[in-house]
Amino acid sequence: MNKIIKLIILFTCGILFSNCTHNNMRYNPSQLLFLKQMSLMYEKNIVDFFPSDYNNPSCESKWGAYYYSPQDNSGGSCFRSLAFFSKEVSSSLLDSLESINHVEQVKYSDTLFLIDIPYMKDAESYRNMMKDSFQIPISNMRHSYFTLGEYYDTLFIGEHGFTRECEILPKDLIVYIVEAANGNFWKNKEKANCEERPVLSEYWKHGYVKGIALSRELSRVCWWAMAW
Repeated sequence: MNKIIKLIILFTCGILFSNCTHNNMRYNPSQLLFLKQMSLMYEKNIVDFFPSDYNNPSCESKWGAYYYSPQDNSGGSCFRSLAFFSKEVSSSLLDSLESINHVEQVKYSDTLFLIDIPYMKDAESYRNMMKDSFQIPISNMRHSYFTLGEYYDTLFIGEHGFTRECEILPKDLIVYIVEAANGNFWKNKEKANCEERPVLSEYWKHGYVKGIALSRELSRVCWWAMAW
């Protein structure tokens, strides 16, 4: 029953979710679909800073993306997207990533405002409200893979609550924002403006953010990017 509910939620949001599994070590076509659709809909390449091997994920890594699928013939559009790629890395790479040029660094557990891209239209899915209208939004890392397993959480859409699986995140998770910009970068700006952005300030009505999330305890890094 939970699986059926999840499929209904994703269909309602108009979003396709694809990810690499341990049984599929070949090139995952979701990357190609994501890049193709983003090039059709968006003015910027938000994953241009991802490591080159994200195109060939192995059992030690995981790719995923929420986006509007070019195979969706419903006639609707979803002007928001999220991509992430996580993998285990060496200590030397962790050292270099910790010194990466960034505009902001924050401990994930202290983050005041997280964006849950798939459920952006549903204000009740947010646990924290934006404190400062100029504060840079950060992706909700519940989508990211850190090998710690999953837990169940409740998402409220209207008065109805739905159970969903969320990734358990490391307590030492640090987020580095590499690049962020407000503004409407969708090619169909007029239609994008019609999509609701509850709880977002006017300053961040549209925009994109790129960053990494790093755990030294797990020697694992997640590259992530989102646009809305």
